[in-house]
Amino acid sequence: MNFNKSNFIAIFVIAVVFLTSCAKTNYDNSARVQPLATKLQQPPTVPPPAGAGKRAPPVNTENLPNISFVENEVTMDGKLEAHLELRLSAASNQPVTATVNLVNATALHYRDFSGFKTLSSNNHSLAEVTQTVVFPPNTTRMALPVIGGRQTRFCDTYFFAVINSRLQQAQVADDTARINIPCTDVDEPIVAPTPPPRLEPIPCPPAPATEARFEFEKIKTSEHATGTSVKIFLNRVSDLPVVIELETHDGSAYSQLDYVGLKVQVTIQPGQIGVELPIQLITVHRCRAKNASRWVREGEFEFTLQATAISNATMKNTSTSITVEKDIDDDRGCLTAP
Repeated sequence: MNFNKSNFIAIFVIAVVFLTSCAKTNYDNSARVQPLATKLQQPPTVPPPAGAGKRAPPVNTENLPNISFVENEVTMDGKLEAHLELRLSAASNQPVTATVNLVNATALHYRDFSGFKTLSSNNHSLAEVTQTVVFPPNTTRMALPVIGGRQTRFCDTYFFAVINSRLQQAQVADDTARINIPCTDVDEPIVAPTPPPRLEPIPCPPAPATEARFEFEKIKTSEHATGTSVKIFLNRVSDLPVVIELETHDGSAYSQLDYVGLKVQVTIQPGQIGVELPIQLITVHRCRAKNASRWVREGEFEFTLQATAISNATMKNTSTSITVEKDIDDDRGCLTAP
């Protein structure tokens, strides 16, 4: 069998490739076997958590006003008092709350300064070194409470006032002010706390006087009404019983002809605000007067209810008028006016 040169070269290349693949061994001279990985054998792909790699949007502070001290360094006056003010670079349309803390330096709390002079009764020691100031809307300057010092042997000491940086409606531009305590020539330190000012009681204004009144100055009843009522009210609840004596007075309406006359005493008890008095009306027709026109079929007749006495209260308008509307005819059953 004859092989040409090209066939020989092809057979040689295949043999080299086969021997090379089989020559891969482990360190113990055993043949290295690499199984093929199927899709089920490959580790699952875990998706990244939602929002991973994203930064939270920064807080926009461009429109917030800056807050700082009006003066960055003050010296206590002859009364050993320091006055500090806060200011905003621009007015805010919302309240701005800031907290200021006093921090020791060469001057120490209790030894060299007493702190903020306030009348706070809750946690007084904390109120001496911490104060919260609220800027109302459209306000750019607010004064802090007076800061007091003490006469001690220590000379030319100082401490700091610091604005807390945790603000929502403003940002801190310069958070520190230095407070200097000048020298004083004394033999012994004065450490006694300043007594709080004495508060004088404010007298209460006298209670308004109790006053009674009729609900209406004039009462008009409907035709053929068999009764009505009169209400009396107080301007305030009284601690004492209010007693009122009442009686009716004839006008163009007459007792026992148009209404049932009264002479009574009513009482508005403590805790009550008023009382109601019923009045009985007589519905029998009126006889026509001799000089009255025959075309007149009805008429209005009036009487009054008068308050003749009152105790434990006052009364401006002491009477009310009551109008009764009645038929007028010539029947035998009609009633003739006196």
